Amino acid sequence: YGTKGSLVEDTAVFDRFARRALALTSAAVYAALCSWYTAAYTALLLPLVGLAGVFGVGRHPQQRRVLALGAGALLLVAVIMYPVAIPYRSVQEEMAFERSMEELVATSLTPLDFVASWSWLHGGWLPEGSGAGGYFPGVLALLLAALGVRDGWRRGDRWPLLYAGGAVGFAVLALGPRLAITEGLALPLPYEVLYRWVPGFGALRNPYRAAFFATLLIAAPVGYGARWVIERGRARLLYRQRWRARPQLRGMVSATWAMATVLAAVHLLEAWPGPQEIAPLPTPPSDAYEWVAEQSPGAAALVWPLPSLVDNNARYQLWTIGRWTPLVNGHSGLYPADFVELYNAGSRFPEPRFLEAVKQRFPVRFVVAHYGLAEDGDASRAAAAANTELEEVFSRGDDVVYRLGNGATAGWARRRLPQRMLGERLTVASSSAARRCRLRVLLDGVVAGEARLPDADLAAPDDTVAYSLELSAASTRRGPTAVEMYFVNEGGLPRVDLYAAMRPQRHARLELNGAAVLEGPVVVAVLDPATGRLAFARATEADEAGAGAAVRDALAAAGAGDEVLLAMAEAFDYRLIERLRLLLDDAGAAPSGATLEDLGTTFAFRGRLGAAPGTALERIGDDAAELVEGDRAGDCRVTPIRGFEFGEGDPPR
Repeated sequence: YGTKGSLVEDTAVFDRFARRALALTSAAVYAALCSWYTAAYTALLLPLVGLAGVFGVGRHPQQRRVLALGAGALLLVAVIMYPVAIPYRSVQEEMAFERSMEELVATSLTPLDFVASWSWLHGGWLPEGSGAGGYFPGVLALLLAALGVRDGWRRGDRWPLLYAGGAVGFAVLALGPRLAITEGLALPLPYEVLYRWVPGFGALRNPYRAAFFATLLIAAPVGYGARWVIERGRARLLYRQRWRARPQLRGMVSATWAMATVLAAVHLLEAWPGPQEIAPLPTPPSDAYEWVAEQSPGAAALVWPLPSLVDNNARYQLWTIGRWTPLVNGHSGLYPADFVELYNAGSRFPEPRFLEAVKQRFPVRFVVAHYGLAEDGDASRAAAAANTELEEVFSRGDDVVYRLGNGATAGWARRRLPQRMLGERLTVASSSAARRCRLRVLLDGVVAGEARLPDADLAAPDDTVAYSLELSAASTRRGPTAVEMYFVNEGGLPRVDLYAAMRPQRHARLELNGAAVLEGPVVVAVLDPATGRLAFARATEADEAGAGAAVRDALAAAGAGDEVLLAMAEAFDYRLIERLRLLLDDAGAAPSGATLEDLGTTFAFRGRLGAAPGTALERIGDDAAELVEGDRAGDCRVTPIRGFEFGEGDPPR
């Protein structure tokens, strides 16, 4: 292609470097997509190797070009991986998440781990490692690596030494942020610098995974050492009498393959693992997950029973493979606060308090119950059948799917956000169907601000409008703040419709801000006036076991000043009405003076807990009755909140 130094030759050299840069980009992106551990350690390794190769091992004749293309390759990797990293970064910011120093120390290696092994040959050298496993590369590997470094140094090739030094460096990182010397005395290590100063390392859970890169890097000096052994052995064999009769090239190839095969066989024999305990792969007991995926694609589900060991939720995730049903309870290295609170709810499925804790936190539409996995499956199944909040929609043997309505997407929006993301002003986008309503925001259960949509901004019901309000109360929690949002009427308390009818259908119905919550023969609810949300709601049968228990549970969930609501459509059992009246009277739930239409034989009641005892139930009709609070013209219907937006110009989160 012309004389040396010509434009054509320079272009060929540039093309060769460009192809290598693209190959480097592809390899780095592939490694980063496999795991964030490999992404973090690759991002740490490649610049160090590149700079060491250019400046430490020897000056490259095309040094500036190599540096430019290498830097461009790494920049391209960062651009490609940025969209992948956004969700992870959002989760970390939303949960104010960072690994603790104690957790990192617990998941680090000890020096003994590097001489412990799972091999049958030297697996018994030590009783056991620190828990992360053995990382001894083998006697043959260490000997070959030492020979490779020695031979490279004699030849003036510093690459074997560079890779061996990198292997030692990553082995030190695998020891974690601190190395315990004696009780109460620990030596700080380089990983602590990465943890405190390099973005991303604060979210990594297991420092011991840096040992994977130590194993990767030591493979290079092992290869140099194997080359030295093969060359020395081949030279000796070629000059033996039995090789002289053969063509030299054939003898060289045969000797090379023979010695390479012997080295590989010896290494595999040394590294062959000892007996391993194999666990059977759990299979789904039924096609319940497939049914959920077919009926409501993308619908979230809760799987019961909740295992006592949280990590055992992993089998439920395994059963959704191919169906991809979003689950509330799964396995991860990070458990959100809402999930932990569900475990600590103090009750279990299908108790009302447990279901209420689920609905307040997650947009759950189904509960998948595996009664065969529970110790008291039969009793739990009978209790679930008597619970009117659960609608059985699928059954196959011991596996039942229930539909659970009024989850976290119906009635309010609830998220956890770091306090630093909550400035003095909050903007919320919502459907303009919530006209003539106020937006109420709670931080950790305390009302922090309210705002009203101006009449001038009213648009078509399908349009999206924005509320903007000042936050007057700050969260007292150091970690993530629970942000809850409600729409309430202009006139103080939210409008509540309590409706009971005998004809044409015997039922009672509870509506909150125009949205139906539940219905049944008897409806019991507790309204928190301070926040405008239902603290308790249940529909039950008109008998002592159902209605009496519902009223007792409602009173247990209510506090002083809360509104207690009760409607009955099947009002023939006056003894039951008298029992409920006594329960409400004893709790001091006096009527609040709401208007009741006198229609005969259906019953409705609204009382404020903590007031003086009074008449608990009123007979209001044998056709229909309706108890209404608020102005119908200012109908404030609960609508899904479409997004959160914080600060000026920040994207919705």
